[in-house]
Amino acid sequence: GVLASFKKIDLNKKILLSTIIISLIVIIPQNLISAEYRNLLFLTPIFCILSTIGIQKIFCNKKHENIYIIMIFIGITVISFIFLTIQLDQDMLLFEEKEKFGKFVISNFSGRILGGPYNELSHNIPNAVLWKNLFEGNIHNENIAIIATYNPIDSKEKLQKVISDLKIDYVIVEKTKNNRYPIFYDIFENEEKYSDLEKVFDSNNKGYEKFEVKIFKRNLISP
Repeated sequence: GVLASFKKIDLNKKILLSTIIISLIVIIPQNLISAEYRNLLFLTPIFCILSTIGIQKIFCNKKHENIYIIMIFIGITVISFIFLTIQLDQDMLLFEEKEKFGKFVISNFSGRILGGPYNELSHNIPNAVLWKNLFEGNIHNENIAIIATYNPIDSKEKLQKVISDLKIDYVIVEKTKNNRYPIFYDIFENEEKYSDLEKVFDSNNKGYEKFEVKIFKRNLISP
């Protein structure tokens, strides 16, 4: 589709190519500093248009054109089904343990929490108020607030600054690597390096089989 767009460029193709270039110029800097990769989703319609141009170029004026189009449609349907099946194939024990952990945290902790399984924590908060500003918490009530930063935290210095600026009380660290909090994996594996964080919960000591998570309490930290 991209190659076909550069052949015999008319006004419509000029507008399309200009839109793509401007969109990339706007969005690339945002994603270099943000963990919100879903910002790229608005490019999907543009890619659909480019694909259509490519398909039209390949199959236009060929015999059995409709058969080719039907084959493409079937191929896309099969790939989509496989993708959705993979997405829905969850480890139910891991799912249940995350839900159990979310309820445990909301019932036993208070204050401002950074990290953790966001969905399992947030939907267990009673009388929850949705995001107003970052300081209040993305979702919170009078007892607890769940904080999620927009920029990746990939160093100890950045983590200290976020904890200090946002007055974080607890940091929940999962073993799995996380684009939003790259440093969390290192904290999980090398907690002795982070003397400014005091471990108050370890799933390995609480009977969890699949979900590996630790909770650290904030000590006095200099930004």
